[in-house]
Amino acid sequence: MQAFWNDDILHIEIGIETEGNPKLALYENDMPMEEGRKLFLGFFHGKWRGNLDEFSLCEMQP
Repeated sequence: MQAFWNDDILHIEIGIETEGNPKLALYENDMPMEEGRKLFLGFFHGKWRGNLDEFSLCEMQP
């Protein structure tokens, strides 16, 4: 997971490796700073369960 902010918007990118796809898939989303902070802390403390409904799959360059 990585993130950067611009004004009060946090851009989050999450790399996920799945059983069906050994390549890393990159997802992204922009969200308010407080919401992103909660997501990041949940991820850091192992409480995030991989809900990607609010994220978009990024096109990866080879």
